[in-house]
Amino acid sequence: MKVYLIGLPGSGKSYWARQLSAHYQLPLIDLDAEIVKNTGMSINDIFVNKGEDWFRNKEVELLRSCSHQVEAFIFSTGGGAPCFHYNMEFINQNGLSIFINRSPGSIANRLLSKGFDKRPLLKDKKDSLGDELEDKLEKRKQFYEQAKIVLTKDDLVLADFTREIDSVIK
Repeated sequence: MKVYLIGLPGSGKSYWARQLSAHYQLPLIDLDAEIVKNTGMSINDIFVNKGEDWFRNKEVELLRSCSHQVEAFIFSTGGGAPCFHYNMEFINQNGLSIFINRSPGSIANRLLSKGFDKRPLLKDKKDSLGDELEDKLEKRKQFYEQAKIVLTKDDLVLADFTREIDSVIK
């Protein structure tokens, strides 16, 4: 089983990937962590020193290579990953995609209370974070909504995921 979690930055992809990895006893792949490991640079440093285009090229390279190296996994993508280089098509051809569709307002509140300085496309948007997330959702929705499962709920629990995954894999 290959499960890819997609959604806006701060929607909980990394958190839910850890929960699902433990529940299904599958390896966890976090795309941003793989990029950091591969490059030896933080995501912020990559955006500042190399630029977004370079980052997106590294992202597609590692999305594909990590997906092919492991037989089964829970995969946390970056928020923008599905939107570039035909990645959403690749994800759907290679596994089960789940769009964590939390409201931008809920995500903004979570990020404002938790901190988001490690998110290069949001770090300077504190005063307009909700609007920025709304804008990102509008631009990315066409990709996110191609997911095989869409979970539209701000207060998700593990059972929301497992019910949907189990219904597809059985």
